[in-house]
Amino acid sequence: QADVLWYKDTMLLDSNGKRYMQQKGNRFTLLIKDVEKSDFGNYSCSASNMLGKSRTYLRVVGNPNTPVFNSHVTSKSPTSYKLSWITESYSRIEEYRLLYRRLPDDPDQEVLYAYNNIIINGEGTHGLQHHQSYILDSLSANSLYEAQIQARNSFGWSKISEKFQFYTRQTDSFPIESSVKNP
Repeated sequence: QADVLWYKDTMLLDSNGKRYMQQKGNRFTLLIKDVEKSDFGNYSCSASNMLGKSRTYLRVVGNPNTPVFNSHVTSKSPTSYKLSWITESYSRIEEYRLLYRRLPDDPDQEVLYAYNNIIINGEGTHGLQHHQSYILDSLSANSLYEAQIQARNSFGWSKISEKFQFYTRQTDSFPIESSVKNP
């Protein structure tokens, strides 16, 4: 039988109306009800028995997870593009910061275009997964772009996403009419 102790930072925790320590077989759990900002921080679990000691650490944070783009790589339009993404947050997403820019046609070109920075309101949905999209207009046809996104809830900003590259289509072409004369 192991002796298990839970700590927040260096303070020994006990069960109260907010925190519960549970044991089921060899599994030990710390349950925190109605998590608030004051509950964030570094926790550790120390276990010891006649075979030795072990300690494990975890960090409780409230910031959203890093958003992930789930858009198609190629646009349906030559001058607009619908970016879609998903993020996880137990709290409502208040806003997103979207950065996007056109990339040079020649990858060896030294000049880079500046990022456009757009703040997008969150949709106000509750639950763990948050899906959102945004349509970028006035893009250049047949061009490569890259985007990154960040999410904010009441506890702060997520990490910025990985860069996502997408293409706009070529300008719509119209079929050439031809007339054939029968001999």
